[in-house]
Amino acid sequence: MSMRIALIILLTFIVARANAEATAITVLPFTAVDGERRVWLGKGIADILMRNLAEFDHYRVVDHGRLQIYMDEMELKGSALTDTDQALRVARVAKVSQILIGSFRIEGGHLNVELATVSLASQTITQTLEATGPLNELHAMLGDLTLRLARGQGIQAAAGVPSQGGRYSSVYPILDGTSRLLVSFSQCRLLEQLADDGDPNTVDTQIVACTDERLANLFVQPDPANPVTPSIGSSVVAPPLYGIWMYDPRDDTQRPVVAGEEGFMFTEVVAADPKTAPPVVLDGSSNFAADPTLIDAAEAVLNIRSVYDFDGGAIVDIPAMADPLQTTAANRPARFLRIEKAVSIPDDDLVDLDNTDFGISTQQGMKEIVSY
Repeated sequence: MSMRIALIILLTFIVARANAEATAITVLPFTAVDGERRVWLGKGIADILMRNLAEFDHYRVVDHGRLQIYMDEMELKGSALTDTDQALRVARVAKVSQILIGSFRIEGGHLNVELATVSLASQTITQTLEATGPLNELHAMLGDLTLRLARGQGIQAAAGVPSQGGRYSSVYPILDGTSRLLVSFSQCRLLEQLADDGDPNTVDTQIVACTDERLANLFVQPDPANPVTPSIGSSVVAPPLYGIWMYDPRDDTQRPVVAGEEGFMFTEVVAADPKTAPPVVLDGSSNFAADPTLIDAAEAVLNIRSVYDFDGGAIVDIPAMADPLQTTAANRPARFLRIEKAVSIPDDDLVDLDNTDFGISTQQGMKEIVSY
């Protein structure tokens, strides 16, 4: 069976259970070696590893939606995703203690994955791992890789323990006033061991639901790197079967929208809702009528005509820069605008701050990011 991974891309919202001691961690998309163009698979590997890590209370996972913003701002892609120095840059911006980088290779239906853990504290690679297996056993292989990574960091985890409430991958709100959510969800499933039927061309297992009786006969592999066949009637955790569901928090129910399909995975979901289009401001229309209500609300309008125009002096040919036939987006020197302001210092009667709390000198004061 060939492994197909569907990515319905726009937003990932992965909820990671965390505590005060949790280690902030994230995973960069894996890159293909030998010039293979399988960007979707590299992102899929990273997504699966992030969901696996989110199962540990020890880790606080920075989701891919936020990570993609950082990567776009830093213009990271291709070989830069496996560069240690670039990974450390992302770790600093994303405020994580560890960042995972890696590569993959496909040979004859088998997938080889190489992973490295980069530590922000030591500024070096602290852990390297490798896994090889059939492409259609991707989930099991990456699950084992995650366990080895955690155990290498001194984290004890039980392999193959099911989540009785199922597993969620992503969530997206329905903006119709009902508070409903679209979620990618997999119900709890087990793989039950059957008696050998004598036919080498058949699989002596079957997918079954998680019941109390079957969970009582759950078999946990003592060594995931060297799996053994469970006894007849016992079960192990089955690969997830993510489909799209509609969750309604008003009565705590959810209904299937797109049924899961074996070998096909919905990792992310997004909804397109009709919205009233904002008024169009035509080029040259830079004069805005005064709004007297802004004063009462202590607000103001900041009108930035061009990020290439400082004090009335353009630093580039703005008409040429605005013409996509002359200048592509990749060739524009400024692609993102970040607005910062100085952080206000409260009165000493309110908060007694040390001078170093706002930087080691007055030239390095604390800044607040207002917007992008």
